[in-house]
Amino acid sequence: MRVLHVAALPFPSPQGTQGLLHAMLMAHAEAGHDAHLLCYPGHELDLPYTVHRCAAPRPISQRSGPSWQKLALDGALARAFVKLARQGFDLIVAHHVEAAALALALRIPAHFYAHTDLAAELPSYFAPALARPLRWLGARDRVLARCMPTFAVSPLLASRVGGEVPPLPWTIPPPIADEERIAARSSLALQGKRVALYAGNLDRYQGLQPAIAAIARSDLHWVIATESPIRDFARALYPFFGRVRFARLNDERARRRAYAACDFAIVPRDVPGGIPIKLFDALARGVPVVATRNALAGYPFERFCTVVDREWRFELTTEDARPYLRTAHAPARFAAELSARAGRQGAARA
Repeated sequence: MRVLHVAALPFPSPQGTQGLLHAMLMAHAEAGHDAHLLCYPGHELDLPYTVHRCAAPRPISQRSGPSWQKLALDGALARAFVKLARQGFDLIVAHHVEAAALALALRIPAHFYAHTDLAAELPSYFAPALARPLRWLGARDRVLARCMPTFAVSPLLASRVGGEVPPLPWTIPPPIADEERIAARSSLALQGKRVALYAGNLDRYQGLQPAIAAIARSDLHWVIATESPIRDFARALYPFFGRVRFARLNDERARRRAYAACDFAIVPRDVPGGIPIKLFDALARGVPVVATRNALAGYPFERFCTVVDREWRFELTTEDARPYLRTAHAPARFAAELSARAGRQGAARA
C-alpha cells in the first residue's frame, strides 16, 4: 500500500502530535507499506519512510497553536500537496483541520484525522472575550467530519466530532534500569525524594494550574520536562520553586532520563477530546500515572492510572499497562486497519 499522511506542522518536533505521526508512519513502514509524510520544513532524519516538505522563506516556530506564519506556510503546503497527490496513493490521511480543509478545497480524496476538539481548544490560545466566536470557528471541524471519511484519536473525540477510532500505534521501549534511575536522580539532585514528572508543553489547554496548587501543598519534588518557554510559567511556581527541576525533552535520551528520575507522571488535560500522547508514553515506560478524566479521553485506562476528577491526589495504582498496550495498541493493528480501509476505498472506486 502507498499511503500519504499530510500535516500542517513542523516535523520532527518534541510534541505529542509529531510523536504520534512518527509512530503511525513507522507502523506502516514496519508492515511493508510505502509510507510518506508531507509537512512543514524541519531537519532531516534517516527514516524508513519518506518525508516531503513544503517551501518556507525563513526558519519556522516549533510552537503549537494558530499563528500568522502558519497561513503562509499552508499556502506552500497546498501547492506541494497538489503535486504530491498526482503521484498516486492508495490512502491519503489529512491530520488536523488545516490539512483536511486543504484536501477538501483542493478536491483531493482524503480521510480527515481529528486530533482535538477545536471548538474547545481554540479559545485557550486567546483572550476570554473572544471565546464565543472562537468556539463557533473551531466547531467547523464537525463540518469537515460530515464532508469526509473521518478518523479520531480517541473515543471521546469521536463522540464529539465523529469518526472511527483506529488503535493508536505505540511501541514499548526497553524497561528503565535501576542504574538509569540512580543516575537520573543524581543529575537533578533528587536522591531520596518523592518525585512527580510533567512531560510536555505548557499551553493553557493542558490545565496545569490545579496540579500546581496540589503539588505546592505536598512535599513532592517536581520535574518539568519541556521545550516550552518557562519564564512566565515559572512565576506560578515561586512558592515552592526550590522543589522544582526543569529538564529537556528534545530527544529520546532526554525523555528517558526524565522518566527515569520520577516516581510517577502527572497527565492533566483541561480541554476534552484529544488524547495526551504523554499518557501513552508514560504507561509504555512502566511509569505510574496520575491523570485527569479528560486525559483518558474515553480509553479504558482507569485500572492503570490514578484518575482524578476535581482534587489532585497522589496514591498510585500498581497495575502495569504494558501487556495491554502491546496487544491493543500494537503498531501492526493500526497498519492493518488503515490498509483495510484503503482496500475498501479502492473497491468502492472500482
